[in-house]
Amino acid sequence: MVRHSIVPFTGWRANIGLALFLVGGFATARAANAQTPFDGCGTLVPGVTCPKLFQADSGGTWLLGDYGTFQVGDYVRVVGLADPGCITFCQQGGCIGNNTIQLCAVCACSGFSSATARVTRPARAGTAADRDAATRTA
Repeated sequence: MVRHSIVPFTGWRANIGLALFLVGGFATARAANAQTPFDGCGTLVPGVTCPKLFQADSGGTWLLGDYGTFQVGDYVRVVGLADPGCITFCQQGGCIGNNTIQLCAVCACSGFSSATARVTRPARAGTAADRDAATRTA
């Protein structure tokens, strides 16, 4: 009587097959977490296990590759490559690597940060309504 194993590979063949499967799976998962450009403002906040993280105004909490000399509570602009699926010991959010960091200036006239400032066209002086109003008061 011939016995056929349910598992086609046993011993060292199974170990090699498992290793190839795992390496292929990790490579596929890493490719799915492709890095995307990031440019935005936010606040440096304390993390649970990390001393500081970047909380973006656009949403999300990020571990930065470089914090410069900035401290928790600073409002900064970060430009770099975002990887939302990175695995870190912080256990919070994603990563932004190859980043630059600087103060994020806030325009007092509009309340928007310089990184997301909306372009508005000022009212033109001398419009027809202005001329009519000036004529009536004269």
